[in-house]
Amino acid sequence: MATSSLHLPKFQVAVDILLRGKASPEKAIVFVSGQHDRDFRQQRVIDLLESPEPFLTVHEVSLNAFALYHKMSIIWVSMPIKDGMVPLEESAEMPEESLLFDTRKRVKIEMMERGFVEGYMLYSAPSSRCRVSDFLNRPERYLCLWTESDLLFLNKWFILRLQDLTEKNA
Repeated sequence: MATSSLHLPKFQVAVDILLRGKASPEKAIVFVSGQHDRDFRQQRVIDLLESPEPFLTVHEVSLNAFALYHKMSIIWVSMPIKDGMVPLEESAEMPEESLLFDTRKRVKIEMMERGFVEGYMLYSAPSSRCRVSDFLNRPERYLCLWTESDLLFLNKWFILRLQDLTEKNA
């Protein structure tokens, strides 16, 4: 059987994933494609989480085995930030305008099963829809939260409460 040379490359991305009912996150590898759908850009971890398929394929590091996680059972996915960059996510191939945001909000989020997390929501939105509540009520399932050490993708189903800590006069 002949092998096709038309395969798109897959890139491994190290993440921590916390599943509902688990005491600690699982170290895992997810696989992103060199091209996302018909776009001419690299697929990102958030694209995997937001895709319509209900399951996410991961390689569990501790078991050295592949598994399928139901996306609704994922509380959060974490990627480490090194030197101000997220590995693979913000590669030099991404256009600069996709890395810039109009709004930066410092927030404290209470999660159903894991206490509190603080960080920054970075996003762009029309001036008529730039409030935190507008952004949180968008249809995406996951909220991106930047902390000092990680980029977190929080499943909105597990958010109990969000408090905007941004100073009003800033």
